[in-house]
Amino acid sequence: MASCSNSNELLSELVCSVCLELFQDAATLECGHSFCKSCLDRKWDSEKNSICPKCRALISERKYMRNNVLSNMADRAREMQIKGETNEKTQIKPSDLSQRAEVGNTDHFCKEHSEKLKLFCKEDETPICYTCVDSLKHCGHNFIPLHDAVSIYKEKLTEAKFPLETHLNEIEELQEKQMQRISEVNDQTKAMELHIKSEFATLHAFLQNKEQQLIQKLREEKERTLKEMEENLRCIKEFSDTIQTQMHDIQSWLEQNDALHILQNITAIENLLTRSQKNFIKSSPKLVKHGITLGVYKGPLQYGIWKEMLSVINPGLTSITFDPNTAHPNLELCEDFTRVKNSGIYQRPLTDSPEQFSLCACVLGLEAFTTGRHYWEVEVGQNNSVWDVGVTQASSNRRGNIQISPKNGYWTVSLRQGILYTASDSACEALSAKPQKMGVYLDYEGGQVSFYDAGDMVHLYTFTCEFNEKLHPYFYPGLKGSAPLKLFHLCL
Repeated sequence: MASCSNSNELLSELVCSVCLELFQDAATLECGHSFCKSCLDRKWDSEKNSICPKCRALISERKYMRNNVLSNMADRAREMQIKGETNEKTQIKPSDLSQRAEVGNTDHFCKEHSEKLKLFCKEDETPICYTCVDSLKHCGHNFIPLHDAVSIYKEKLTEAKFPLETHLNEIEELQEKQMQRISEVNDQTKAMELHIKSEFATLHAFLQNKEQQLIQKLREEKERTLKEMEENLRCIKEFSDTIQTQMHDIQSWLEQNDALHILQNITAIENLLTRSQKNFIKSSPKLVKHGITLGVYKGPLQYGIWKEMLSVINPGLTSITFDPNTAHPNLELCEDFTRVKNSGIYQRPLTDSPEQFSLCACVLGLEAFTTGRHYWEVEVGQNNSVWDVGVTQASSNRRGNIQISPKNGYWTVSLRQGILYTASDSACEALSAKPQKMGVYLDYEGGQVSFYDAGDMVHLYTFTCEFNEKLHPYFYPGLKGSAPLKLFHLCL
């Protein structure tokens, strides 16, 4: 193989770079490059100035020197080809010399000047030879040694790899969390099925059809929820695969020892770098957290069925009362403490008691819950534009301008400008009409507070929290002149 390569290199030195044939009457110019005399004459006749066809150097007075040595060697090579003294492995067709890829590793040579590539053009981002430096194509460009260019791009690849590794770790962690949430939804679904069956135990004979309908709804919600989560998991995996593929491609370039191969594929490397950067521009996958809608399946189910089947059950609603010691002075309570409204004027003195609301016109229920499941309804009226209902901790602040939020011990739903809001100010699901009666369900051990449109038991919102102190019903009857609130309580 070495002999073949040496023969090819020798023959390449005997070829005119103009006609790509073995020299005929070789002539050497002042710059040292050689051509066929006839090729020089034709080229100079067609040009205004006499220049070297290879290095573009200006030749004064068309001077050249006959090169008998090259002519004789070319004639000898031509005779050897004619006599068949060269075999197929060492014989080169002159036209093939223009395609250096078939003669050794010709990627290292300039295709235009047949010189070794030793520089890198920063503007064109391509390897060049020394002759290219003086060509019009690279006029005014900047050049650096090849090994410096390789170092620059390997440094860029290394810089691109590190954030990808970090991003991949985050995606893998997100993938693990999503898989965990899928498992939790499956477990949650099983628990909800058991709860539903338990709630229907006393009515099973009469309500079997209703039970199966509700279970089917739960399973459909499970399928929708899991479908969304599994689709998100697929996107996460695809995102992870994309990053791993890009990291593999980057690593392949980093392990590439052929500097010229790297620099001759700058476009591919730049595209790879652009794709890796896009991973940070476009939004990454997010964790789908939501599970089964707790309040739809774990709530006052029997009471909801009672609404549909009054002839079968009689739940025996019992009224609960407001606690006058907590009421703001402007609140007017009826004699049995079952109705309240904002009168706009003092109905009682403002005390220093921490139990009384001092600035906000609110009131608590007298009942305090530390265990069990409880459900009550609040008539809020159709014309009232502002009100709050919910629960609060016994120790929650009631003095001054209170902040209604779960972190401050308030779990409420509020009506403002015709829209229902949770205590965190995020809008509840849209309703076709404002509810005239609100239902509140508290499962103390279960850590659940759910809200319903008590007219048709449509679930509105559910809070989940671990309770560790007394909870009271909480109410804000609205502005001065609003219709009074009326409360009911039903033990399940």
